[in-house]
Formats: sequence, C-alpha cells, structure tokens
Amino acid sequence: MSTRKEETMKQRQARDLIHQELTSETNRRFLNRMSAFKLERGLPDRLQDLLRQLDNAERKRWSS
Repeated sequence: MSTRKEETMKQRQARDLIHQELTSETNRRFLNRMSAFKLERGLPDRLQDLLRQLDNAERKRWSS
C-alpha cells in the first residue's frame, strides 16, 4: 500500500515527464505541422467587440 507522500511524488514525477515530453523540440515541431495546434493571428471578432466596448466605457467614465 502506498502512502500519501509516495502518491504525491508519483504525481509530481508524472507531471514533470508529461511537461518534458510536451515541450520537447521534436514534439513542438510535430505539433506545429498540425493545423489544430497553429495559432491564429489576431483575436476573434466577439473578443474584439468586447474590448472595444470596454475601452468606450472606460473613456466615458474618465471623461465625465
């Protein structure tokens, strides 16, 4: 039967191994070739609209 400390250590080791694999140069090159993992340039229209509304609200508040 494993102790809580052993479980925590195993979880930490698993976390570190996953992080190491995901951030490896080989994996990075592989994921960069997949369209699902490519970053889109810019922000979605809905987010742009929300940011514009926030800017307008802040300008109105400070100009009053």
